[in-house]
Amino acid sequence: MADTTNGAATSNPTMNPFSSMTTLVNIKLDRTNYPLWLAQILPILKSRNLIGYVDGSIICPPKHLPGAAAVNPAYTTWVQHDQLILSWINGSLTPSVLSVVASKRSSHDTWEALEQRYASTSQNRILFLRNELMQTKKGDMSIADYLD
Repeated sequence: MADTTNGAATSNPTMNPFSSMTTLVNIKLDRTNYPLWLAQILPILKSRNLIGYVDGSIICPPKHLPGAAAVNPAYTTWVQHDQLILSWINGSLTPSVLSVVASKRSSHDTWEALEQRYASTSQNRILFLRNELMQTKKGDMSIADYLD
């Protein structure tokens, strides 16, 4: 389970949550394969207790603690983790998709932008293909007739 008391995810001390992340993604996100890309990304983030950065549940700690001039170490750690995740996500995108989120500065903002742009497109594509399949005919019978 992730320890979020200081804003940073902690996993098994012997396992670096960022090791070998780029080699686990075989399919780069393009405009047509969001469900496949997501099926690769989610288990990796969840298994490393990093999903909270992209879904917003691990919140960035304050840059400075009350009354302190120095930068909060928890803030520094959170930013490092977030930027590593952002870099990893950006590396799993095709150039055309990366251009859509290039201005995003956090893994959470990038994740939301990708979800808003491509999740609904994927759902619409599924519905369109399902409708096309149901209307496909062989002779006088449609696929729907075979399913009844």
